[in-house]
Amino acid sequence: MHKINCPLWVQVSKNKRFYLNFNKYHEAHYHTINNAKKEFRNDVMFQVLQIKKQLSRFKLVYTLYKNDKRKCDTNNICTIVDKFFCDVLIKEGRIKDDNYNYLTETTFKWGGIDPENPRVEVQIIPIDEDKEQRMKLVKEAGF
Repeated sequence: MHKINCPLWVQVSKNKRFYLNFNKYHEAHYHTINNAKKEFRNDVMFQVLQIKKQLSRFKLVYTLYKNDKRKCDTNNICTIVDKFFCDVLIKEGRIKDDNYNYLTETTFKWGGIDPENPRVEVQIIPIDEDKEQRMKLVKEAGF
């Protein structure tokens, strides 16, 4: 399993932050979105490069840690982080694609409030195909 911390916002220009949530993404100009993707990649690339081999099948678990008590929609934030993060994994060659043949499950969770380190923590859980196949055979045999 690999753990990677992703930001809740990225700096897209000298005076402008892009907050990673669906509402901002939906309203943003495509230049802003492209700049946000580049900055996001720069923020997480070193962590992604620590994954030494390409993953064939995997699950992703996103846990949101906010810096304050304001209520939010976890899915709004994690959806955009997921989109940007999977693009980084593909671009850096750590996964071949993020379709259902490779990415078998995605989970979004609330982690709590962390004013010192607000983030979306991503757990990448490789699926051991041999183990999964053995479990399927055991279930089919009725054990």
